[in-house]
Amino acid sequence: MANVTKKGLGGLSVSVLILGVLALGGCDFVRRVAGRPTGAEIAQKRELIRAKEQAAAAAQEAAQAVQAAQEAPRAP
Repeated sequence: MANVTKKGLGGLSVSVLILGVLALGGCDFVRRVAGRPTGAEIAQKRELIRAKEQAAAAAQEAAQAVQAAQEAPRAP
């Protein structure tokens, strides 16, 4: 019986430790341990994607403006 009680308390202390790490470290700790990107890395990636999309949209608008200028009738 004494061994069961000790084993139970050991499991409890591990559970408390895990809960403490999760509470203090948050999701980013778990993601980092699992090899996944953290919240900050995800935010950086989103910003990079947004900047690339804006650059692509600007390039497309410029190409359309050039095409429209070439197709416009010229004055005699």
